[in-house]
Amino acid sequence: MNNNELLTPEEFAERLKIGRSTLFDWLGKGILVPGQHYFKIGRVLRFVWSDELVQCLLERTVTICVDGDKLLLVSRQINSTKSANKKKPSINLEY
Repeated sequence: MNNNELLTPEEFAERLKIGRSTLFDWLGKGILVPGQHYFKIGRVLRFVWSDELVQCLLERTVTICVDGDKLLLVSRQINSTKSANKKKPSINLEY
């Protein structure tokens, strides 16, 4: 059975307990993959919520390190050539 849900950006951010700006930062860094984690039709942006998405986010954003008898969660830095090579315009021309 398919347990996928479609969520708005606000619902998606709320479910992950992150801010809207963090969500759009992840989009810019390529942490979320178009066509797999979200889709956009015109100006409508929807996120596909699934168990696979949560697992993918864990793999892409968190590293678990062992330090003696402690487990440390370390945030990963994602280097995206898309965001590194593209200079953002000072005015959003999509509106």
